[in-house]
Amino acid sequence: MNCEVCGASNARRRAKIEGTILNVCDRCVRSGEEVARVEIARRPKPMYTAPRGMDYSLKEDFGSIIRKNREKRNLTQEQLSAKIQEKHTIVKRIEDGWEPPLVVIKKIEKFFNISLMGISAGNDYKIKVEKGGMTLGDIAKIS
Repeated sequence: MNCEVCGASNARRRAKIEGTILNVCDRCVRSGEEVARVEIARRPKPMYTAPRGMDYSLKEDFGSIIRKNREKRNLTQEQLSAKIQEKHTIVKRIEDGWEPPLVVIKKIEKFFNISLMGISAGNDYKIKVEKGGMTLGDIAKIS
């Protein structure tokens, strides 16, 4: 970064000179009062996590559900994307059947006050294991 006072290419400090905070070099910092950089600690956004033991999956017709709710409110894809603060192409792809991240699903559910997620029962497979242990054939039977 260049010094905003003399133009030197090594402006590593910030100084308040005549009421303005500038990026300055080591030599020009003496012209004013050095200002410490303040780092703002940001908290990560909370992520939605499913309760343990439950497996959530999107409903099969989630795209058409979203489209019907959008049309019921007389919104265009652009207007919906602005309301949920996502890109227009995301809304278009979701309505075409693309599975969005969980954060986007939660935004849409909250906006329309609907549920797009369904609880699917966990598959508990019980396999009789012989003396030799499990083989690839046993695993193929599971799927």
